[in-house]
Amino acid sequence: MSKVDFGTGVDAAHFRKCILDKDCINPQVTMFPPSDVWTVVGETFAARGGPIMVYLAKRFITRDQTNELLAWMEDNQVDGASGAMYFLEKYPALWKQWVSDDAAEKVISAL
Repeated sequence: MSKVDFGTGVDAAHFRKCILDKDCINPQVTMFPPSDVWTVVGETFAARGGPIMVYLAKRFITRDQTNELLAWMEDNQVDGASGAMYFLEKYPALWKQWVSDDAAEKVISAL
């Protein structure tokens, strides 16, 4: 995937009010507004805590990193598993911050 610049900028209000409405009678060209991505877990799962909740609290990837990963996946016509492997190999300095040293060693040895 590659970002296409329509030269219009982002009109977030028009995007939400019209572009997302299938019955909009006057759609205008606009670029997609940035959107947040959230990790959501159930209350019971969160209450258990443990390493998974520590990981989820630390995990973060930038929009540029996400776009680069998705573009690589599209260019190489690969699935999510291959994209995950690419991410783990390309960004060890990033994902190692999310896991324990022991977990990082196990991931590296599995790669």
